[in-house]
Amino acid sequence: MIIPNHTIDLVTAFFSSRSLHQKNQNNLIMKILTAQQVKNKMEHQADVRLVMTLGPKSFNKCHIPGSLNIWDIKTAEKAFPKEAEIIVYCSDHTCMSSYYAYKQLENAGFNNIWRFAGGLVEWHQAGYDLANSLN
Repeated sequence: MIIPNHTIDLVTAFFSSRSLHQKNQNNLIMKILTAQQVKNKMEHQADVRLVMTLGPKSFNKCHIPGSLNIWDIKTAEKAFPKEAEIIVYCSDHTCMSSYYAYKQLENAGFNNIWRFAGGLVEWHQAGYDLANSLN
């Protein structure tokens, strides 16, 4: 049986405490963080920007405290300098919104981007606070 590379990468992430570097469809590296790594960055790096990539309705229902709600590249380009450290997230591993946001930021010339692929679900499962509630 042949196991796709992305499956192997995801399995590796569960058994590794280090950041996962996920290969995307263009075989380029996408930097992935766990909930613990996001929390550490938020607590120890004042200049990191945590961005929920879902729309305002989803953001108002539930988001990670301290995060911004930016879902389009033009707003991001106005809000952040190209060298800003940006962590994008959405609902969970199956949600592609943060993936697309990562790619758009990368294509726009941002080079310090991370994807928190586990998003709201992983954050909640780790026992961290959420603004509003995950229902």
